[in-house]
Amino acid sequence: MNSDGTTTSIADLSALVKANPVAHPDLDDFEPDGTRYGMVVAHGVFYATEPNSQQIDRITLDGQVIRVVDLSTMFLPPAGWKGATGVAPMEASISDNSAPSPLYLEQRASTT
Repeated sequence: MNSDGTTTSIADLSALVKANPVAHPDLDDFEPDGTRYGMVVAHGVFYATEPNSQQIDRITLDGQVIRVVDLSTMFLPPAGWKGATGVAPMEASISDNSAPSPLYLEQRASTT
């Protein structure tokens, strides 16, 4: 939100879903625009969940989008589907706690 009350689009997350499919999409339940469910700001960036394709993305204010985790590599659809439905800026940020939090994953990746 800008200081004058207007908004500015910073990233096209639908284009991201279309251009960068997850490793194991559920072809019987694919939504080409994604189904963004939750978003939180932590450390000056946005984290957005997309449970339909099982991903969590990091969005910077300059519009850079990075996939933090592709849960379809851990929980193969359709039988093993576990989509990320919520995030929070704390260690246990995936709502069902079935995988490490995106912030933990990013911290771990930056130290290896």
